[in-house]
Amino acid sequence: MGNTLNSTKNEELLPSKAMTELHEQILFEYPFLSNIYESMLVADNNKPDCPIVWANEQFEAMTLYSKEEILGRNCRFLQGKYTDREIVSEIRTAVEKGQSLDIELLNYRKDGVAFWNCFLMLPVHPKGTKTGRPNYFIAIQKDVTILKSVGPNPSSWTPPEVAMWMDHNGFGRFSRAAVQHAIDGEKLMLLSWTDLPLLGITLSSVQKNFMTAVSAINKDSPLPQRKSDQYQTPQDRKAVLPKEFWNKEKPMEKLVLKCFIDDQSEPTLLLLEGSPTFEKLVELVTASFGNRKIYYMEDDYKSQVTDESSLSAILTLNMGTTVSLHLEKEREEVSETVTKHLFAIPLALLLTSPLGEITYINRAGCVLLNIRDPQEYIGSSISKLIPTIMACSLQDHPVGGKKVDVVDSKSHVRKCLVGISDTVGSFTISLIPCTSLFSKNNALVSAIQSPASLKKK
Repeated sequence: MGNTLNSTKNEELLPSKAMTELHEQILFEYPFLSNIYESMLVADNNKPDCPIVWANEQFEAMTLYSKEEILGRNCRFLQGKYTDREIVSEIRTAVEKGQSLDIELLNYRKDGVAFWNCFLMLPVHPKGTKTGRPNYFIAIQKDVTILKSVGPNPSSWTPPEVAMWMDHNGFGRFSRAAVQHAIDGEKLMLLSWTDLPLLGITLSSVQKNFMTAVSAINKDSPLPQRKSDQYQTPQDRKAVLPKEFWNKEKPMEKLVLKCFIDDQSEPTLLLLEGSPTFEKLVELVTASFGNRKIYYMEDDYKSQVTDESSLSAILTLNMGTTVSLHLEKEREEVSETVTKHLFAIPLALLLTSPLGEITYINRAGCVLLNIRDPQEYIGSSISKLIPTIMACSLQDHPVGGKKVDVVDSKSHVRKCLVGISDTVGSFTISLIPCTSLFSKNNALVSAIQSPASLKKK
């Protein structure tokens, strides 16, 4: 096969000898798989619920599920609300009868994006035979979403089709919320700016791009089109897909980043589309996790990725489609000029990054919040002090100018009037306890809701 059956993690489920014999048996029964580069997985038919015992990098790239989290599980986790239950029943029947199956079904990536999966399942029989009860099943999968088009009338799109449209227009990370909130084509066309936070779209620049894309739906082709004379749906064809349909070369149009963050045991997978550059890498990591130092990991080797040269070296060393990265939180430094200006102001002030991480607390803020060492809070989410504020949602946040609960270092809760303003690349949050006489000062209240004087210098 285009991907040999070997992996340290996989060998925990199958001994090396059994893995080698399985590989040989698969090629004995299905020699055309020797040079195919598609998403593949192997499931053990001798164990309860037919768990996955092997998966390749293309599977990770297609689904955004890492091998670490799917081995030992049945592959039904790819199914979702709009997956056809009759087709699922066909899969179950084929497994029970030990038969091959060629179908097309709607599956879901880990980030919630739906995709049309051309699914070929083949039984793998005991060593040296091609009949009898299969010991394993091998599944070859291909994302054929771009070979199909969504309905011609956008108002008739189903929520999965809306998610596909979002993914192909650069808004894939918000598509899970669209499916969860049942945003179909009609609702998509009626979305207003105030609805966007429900989808997790909070940054004003992204909101603008999204609304521009929605308004252009009727003018432009909603999904990229690719002509394919080889592809027909299983309902239209009378034979298994021709061998020419499957990729014979390792696809390089996207790079899978397996991101390990802090103490998380399971990685988060991201897709770096197109030709990989350091600028694209930093932009993707920052949008997903905030400012992070990026390190390349390979066994015990660890090297920081700092420029195009270091990224190029990593891509040269890494021959697969997946690159393992370790991301460390990078604290944002506040300039000395700003800290001097804010330190003496008799108003509790906090600065945060665009993603809601605290970068500075002035003296009045420390007093109000009973904080002895502000460094203990630097890098923490603002929601730790103000639970009603969600990280990553500070832009035009609805709590601005309102009374909310604030939790100090001793877990005491008090009502405070909160002001939030954008101060050139960060946010300034001001707090006035409602018991303070100052809260009745209209001029001061007005100032905290728009503290223009606190702009970074």
